[in-house]
Amino acid sequence: MYGARAAFANSGQFLRRAAPIILAAAITPISIDFGNISGPLVLGAPAQVRSFGSFNPSLVAAPAGLCPRCAYVASLRVEALHQCEHTSPLFRKITTGDRPVPANAFYRGTAIVVLDEGLRVLGYTWLITSHNQVSDKRARRRWTVATGATDAFPPSWGHAVYDVRLINVDGRIFGTYVCHGCNFGLLLLHITAEATADGGLRSLRAWRSQRFVSNVQWARGRNQAVFSARRSPTSPTEIFVQPWLSLVASFGVPRFFPLNVSCYKNRVVQSKAMRQWQQANNYVRRGIYTCMHNARSSLLQLEQVDSEADTELVGNKTERDKKTAARSVGSPSFGSKLELLANLTSDFRPMQMQAGPHRISTTAHLVHLHDAEGKGVLLGVAHIRREVGDCLLKLCRPFASERDWALAGAPAFRWGHHYTHFFYSLTPHAPFRVLGTSREFCLGSAQDPDDCESVQFITGLALRGESTLLMAYGINDCEAKVAELPVERVLGMLLPMTGE
Repeated sequence: MYGARAAFANSGQFLRRAAPIILAAAITPISIDFGNISGPLVLGAPAQVRSFGSFNPSLVAAPAGLCPRCAYVASLRVEALHQCEHTSPLFRKITTGDRPVPANAFYRGTAIVVLDEGLRVLGYTWLITSHNQVSDKRARRRWTVATGATDAFPPSWGHAVYDVRLINVDGRIFGTYVCHGCNFGLLLLHITAEATADGGLRSLRAWRSQRFVSNVQWARGRNQAVFSARRSPTSPTEIFVQPWLSLVASFGVPRFFPLNVSCYKNRVVQSKAMRQWQQANNYVRRGIYTCMHNARSSLLQLEQVDSEADTELVGNKTERDKKTAARSVGSPSFGSKLELLANLTSDFRPMQMQAGPHRISTTAHLVHLHDAEGKGVLLGVAHIRREVGDCLLKLCRPFASERDWALAGAPAFRWGHHYTHFFYSLTPHAPFRVLGTSREFCLGSAQDPDDCESVQFITGLALRGESTLLMAYGINDCEAKVAELPVERVLGMLLPMTGE
């Protein structure tokens, strides 16, 4: 555990020069038994890993029409290298013969979960992020999934992304992600299902179609906060990103249009007559993977985002049409580049100094609220990690079996621990200046409401109506939970920025 009361005693080392608080909130776990996820034996991994952690959840309102009881969609990082307890391969040396089993031999991926209004699980499936993840030929070897797979199918071990954080933009779901060796980017997600007689769902599928990537240095990292807003009250809605608290940039204005897409990636070189037929029928020859795990012969009409990067894929839309549309609103074509809108470093320098040597990072995508006067604000949450590196059991002691761990000298946490968070609010229009921040806080744990877990990571914000804020968070790289707080209480925690 954190030992929060003792750790928070010296108020001078925290933001706003005030001791952090332990927040009591209604907590709901997102618990799913993923069973055994066997892997490709060519990597030398054990055939089955019996323990999986699911953590770092994100939460958004479900898209309209998914099913009558569908209220929220959550993403979960599912991983064998968890920190739940000592049986995790993260803390054990596993070998095949004389050779150690590499970390990529253990499953890591993203589950998409649908929840009802009470945050009960209605169903889950695995996020498909690449056409290379779908192939009947390699499905038995576990590198891919079979065509037409739905619900809780055995997931693909290739092309994994994780820490997917979702944002609902006018009913359409986008997501940020982390993967090995990839740049920061934004995914457009599609989620489909069949409604059941009781208002639930079946045949759940989730996949990405387009991906918008930025390789600019200042946008790199893994904790970017995304939000939709208008530069001015009369401007069109843009999708913005806050890679650091001091920076705000824009992906541009998304313009959606319906498009008939093929349900597999066609690599065959077609004749001129065939290409003309495809263009006339809005048939996509390459690059769009929206229905890659439907029946091979089918077509599907889905909404896509108009962008210069996909000029050759949008049927009758021409390059001239697209550039004219982009110029008409005075903003870049969506995803063509990341436009730096505001650099407010000076605004945050006093806060950084108060945090000492610890870095302040954004944590979750922002939500829109109204304050007590009815004025719109953007609400975000940031985190500070006060300890890095491994944490020995005698210092952290989060597990019931601590005696066994102490005798073995095993670390209780890898990479970092002792997190706190704070809320911050922005103006609803450009340049999105900071209005206020709360004191630092952690969430009271189930084991001890007067203390917090050493690793808490808030990775999602959502609203239940206009009165309740839902905070999705991970615990100890092991569990996923959702905390509920009244919006009025959250707004009351915000202290105006005074330049201290």
